[in-house]
Amino acid sequence: MRGDALSLAMDASGNFIDASRLNLERVAQQRALSVLLAEYFLFEAGGPKKTLELGSFATALAGYQSWYWKALLGKAYFKLGLFREAEKHLKSSLMLEDMVSTHLELMKVYLRLDVPLTALAHLKDAAQSHPHEPRVILATARVHDLVNDHEAAAVCYRQVLDVDASNIEAMACLAANQFYSDHPELSLRLYRRLLQMGLADPEVWNNVGLSCYFSMQYDMSLGCFGRALEQASGDSSALSSIWYNIGCVALSLGDMSLAHQAFKVAASIDPQHAEVVSNLALLDLRNDSATAAHANFKLARTLGTHLFEPFQNGAVAAFKTGDVAGSLELVEKALLIFPGHADSLELLERIKLSFATM
Repeated sequence: MRGDALSLAMDASGNFIDASRLNLERVAQQRALSVLLAEYFLFEAGGPKKTLELGSFATALAGYQSWYWKALLGKAYFKLGLFREAEKHLKSSLMLEDMVSTHLELMKVYLRLDVPLTALAHLKDAAQSHPHEPRVILATARVHDLVNDHEAAAVCYRQVLDVDASNIEAMACLAANQFYSDHPELSLRLYRRLLQMGLADPEVWNNVGLSCYFSMQYDMSLGCFGRALEQASGDSSALSSIWYNIGCVALSLGDMSLAHQAFKVAASIDPQHAEVVSNLALLDLRNDSATAAHANFKLARTLGTHLFEPFQNGAVAAFKTGDVAGSLELVEKALLIFPGHADSLELLERIKLSFATM
């Protein structure tokens, strides 16, 4: 006996099903088929409007007592940008059946409505009915991160790891939190755990290298960056970031030759990297290449208007060359970005003293 393989032919737009030719009212009467088609329309082809049409028929046939169809209608309204309608249907779905996935969809609605505190309050209620659900705790941590409450987020990430010790997102976020909280040795332990779990991508190796450096394990730091470069071949964004970090480490260790070479490579990969250009300007200034330094500082200020370093360093360079007026203009811009920067405030006082003695 021979079985012939069957295949679905796609239309000109790349879809398997032409939604415009379907009688959705009749499709809604077939429960299994209607569920499959509604999700296909929502996530693949046909669009959320077709999901709404089919879902409306199916909800009516279910006597408006189906939590699934109300939740699906909420998702469709969310995709259409009708967030209040989405909220109404998702809340109605939760009244029929308390599902974790519906709570998470409602949280997304509140975030799009820009009411993160309401999202946190809703997740707190969800946690009472699902106390050991890692997805709810993880969603709470994300919202805390969104409102810059990183301490509360770290607590939530630890709770996730208490429930699910292999949760990659919680482990990576907690590692980053520990790193920026001046605990690189704890961050290193978590990143090593990610490597043991098989997540050996260039970003993890890059972060391991930084954690090793700030944990004063200098011998391992550059080796980790080397592994990151091996993994990142072809990824220009990752390569530029890795070479930038290598340059910063070399700069801290006093190896100016390696630092200059690393920043040059990073700039060749990503010419729009403002931090790289700013550091190249500093090295040019150190090598008495004032013209190249001024050009790079100017380019860095154009590329990174949010960075205060190109303005502050440019102000120092201008002051040393006697351009006091130019230095004043740049240091004032630096202080607008970072009002409490001690070196900039000190330079401003020196500039005022220079004007006073003229």
